[in-house]
Amino acid sequence: MGFTSPVKTFQHGLRSKYPPRSRLRWHISNSSSPR
Repeated sequence: MGFTSPVKTFQHGLRSKYPPRSRLRWHISNSSSPR
């Protein structure tokens, strides 16, 4: 119950900081890049 609030605010902050396109590009580049 108490986790839902912080998680939502965290997600909202990420969304406002990084648009879906930027996040998608970062995710793709991160996935394609070998570790």
